[in-house]
Amino acid sequence: MRETPKERDAIGDKLKDSAIGMAEVSQQERIQAIAEKRKRQTEIENKRRQLEDDRRQLQHLKSKALRERWLLDGAPEEDKTQRRLQEDEERTKALEKSILCLEQEIEELENPVVTKENGGAVNGVSQNQSPRRELTGVEAKLLGPSPDQASAENPVTLVFMGYTALEDRCV
Repeated sequence: MRETPKERDAIGDKLKDSAIGMAEVSQQERIQAIAEKRKRQTEIENKRRQLEDDRRQLQHLKSKALRERWLLDGAPEEDKTQRRLQEDEERTKALEKSILCLEQEIEELENPVVTKENGGAVNGVSQNQSPRRELTGVEAKLLGPSPDQASAENPVTLVFMGYTALEDRCV
């Protein structure tokens, strides 16, 4: 059987329509992939902001605790101040845990693991735990005379993250 010209035109139209339909589906898949990538990048940026906020808060709490310990050296112990110091230390530990969790979440978001058929990864998350990282640069160090020798002419200076004053830090 031979096809008539009308049948050939109809078949050609169907092929064109299916090609256009496939192109539209492909275009939609690309748009969806781009939207998912933007969503993931936004999530990473939000986690990074939260991480920086937590680091600043941790630095503040550590410096506050160090200052209060220094001020209370030799002072009679009071239950209220001891409780406050203990609460600050607990908040510091909670912030350190939060920072570690955020760092791990950011790392997982930046480096997603494709699930393997043999079960090497579960739910897109690798089973290998990243090693714990130690936060560096958030320690306070005394600079100058010991606290016992401090005076108006010879003050005690605390150095945080290598900066003796906030103005030294690049913004």
